[in-house]
Amino acid sequence: MVKCISKGGFDDNFTWLLSAPNGDLAIIDPCGSCCEHLQKEVLDPQTVRYILITHGHSDHFDALDDAKKLYPAAKIAGFHQAEFPR
Repeated sequence: MVKCISKGGFDDNFTWLLSAPNGDLAIIDPCGSCCEHLQKEVLDPQTVRYILITHGHSDHFDALDDAKKLYPAAKIAGFHQAEFPR
């Protein structure tokens, strides 16, 4: 299942929550105020396995630090991974 969580960032970008059949979750492009919305959607922080960044524009990951604090076990992956020193 794919669900749009919030709109934010410089150009009204979207944050998406992707869920697998086994319950694992991935957050795609954490931007804007997505974390307050994610906290309402994600009941168990341990189910967030990945935080995915689609590309290197900062408005697609401006909430990455906050998302990583909420979901410390999640692996960060995505476009130009070397640009995300976290």
